[in-house]
Amino acid sequence: MSYQLTETAAADLDEILLYIAERDGLDRALHVHQTFEDAFAALDATPLMGTLRADLTGDQQRWWFGVFNYTIIYRPVDEDVVILRVLHGARDMNQILGDG
Repeated sequence: MSYQLTETAAADLDEILLYIAERDGLDRALHVHQTFEDAFAALDATPLMGTLRADLTGDQQRWWFGVFNYTIIYRPVDEDVVILRVLHGARDMNQILGDG
């Protein structure tokens, strides 16, 4: 089993880490990055851990709210987990995901 980030998820993560590095420093950004890596590995080990939000992303994508105030949207695929988005929970999910 393994996990992979889509280009969009990688860009989300880069944006988050850059913001944290500018605001709170490099050490904090590195800590947050490691926390995300640990979360991705946990999702890979237990891919049905997240909840479904069929109203926003259908029944194939799962949501996990396990890293600070961020939501990880992912899809279990065969033996892998594909990380689709990494978004702050305060953002307008309807607008970001195309429904608003």
